[in-house]
Amino acid sequence: MFELNETERGNILLTHDEEFYLNSYTRLCDNRWLEVSFRSDNYPAYNVQTINVTDTELAAHITREFGGGLWYARKMNLDGVKIDESNHVIGYED
Repeated sequence: MFELNETERGNILLTHDEEFYLNSYTRLCDNRWLEVSFRSDNYPAYNVQTINVTDTELAAHITREFGGGLWYARKMNLDGVKIDESNHVIGYED
């Protein structure tokens, strides 16, 4: 039986400033991550999946998808993602 007991400590947790949205990335091993997302206005609202990406690829994805100033990095334990002085993710166009 597979057991998992993780938190955002040492991982990644992003929350949206205006909507009840969140994304988390929990490292399982090497390049394997558990991605959890919640979008209150979607159905299904809750999604959990494993992804295989390098740290560089994940940093690029987070910068591209969560940049722009509306996503707050509650925990960002990944090199390559820039955050501003208020802990918001800076995107490529910012």
